[in-house]
Amino acid sequence: MQIANSEIAKFFHFLLKPSLLKVPANKIVITAILPMTILLVVVSILLGLITEIPFVINYFCIRKDLLEEDLLKKGALYSFGVGCIVAPMIEEFLFRFYLNKLFGNAMYFFINLFIVIYIFYGIPKYQIAIYILISTIILFLFSALLERNYFFRKKIFTFFKNHFYIFFYFSAITFAVVHIPNLEICKTNTALAVFLVSPQLFGGFVLGYARLKWGLSTSIIIHSITNVMGIGMLFLTK
Repeated sequence: MQIANSEIAKFFHFLLKPSLLKVPANKIVITAILPMTILLVVVSILLGLITEIPFVINYFCIRKDLLEEDLLKKGALYSFGVGCIVAPMIEEFLFRFYLNKLFGNAMYFFINLFIVIYIFYGIPKYQIAIYILISTIILFLFSALLERNYFFRKKIFTFFKNHFYIFFYFSAITFAVVHIPNLEICKTNTALAVFLVSPQLFGGFVLGYARLKWGLSTSIIIHSITNVMGIGMLFLTK
């Protein structure tokens, strides 16, 4: 119990201003999995009640949870296989693998920005192509400068280290935003829609912390166990 309380306290202290942590050799840390999973599940359930508030339902015109409907339609075997094995691995690689890497954060910052803009406002196909082209050029120039200019590289590393919290928060926000289409709502082009996916936002914080402190394997396991409990509750209550 003392270990659990200590880990949870360290997590909330970390959230005040996220910083790079020394990651072990990607070992699975059993003592960290239980308290962080319980924290994530409990807080997610409480935050999930937001979508049950009548004012929120009316404001966003929440009609149904498309993800829940799809999982129930396709059955338990598919839901547990995809939701608890495939999805956690893919999402952890997409949203947290790069967190302790300078170039990865620089690259995914543009990708995440594109995802957020696309989900909230939509982007015509020709603009997507232009955005990808411009981002590729910027990243190419950025990597070339890092490779050839020592002083530039040193300044960039210093900036990255001092402002890491920006990349960390934005990663969690993007992780939450990609779950907005799971809900059938009439107002998606507003930042307030992020409140509807606050469980995923908190999940982004917990899983990001786990990835930085204990490695990607631990964050995948926490993610998987959380989804097992969520999907299990869905099938038991429907």
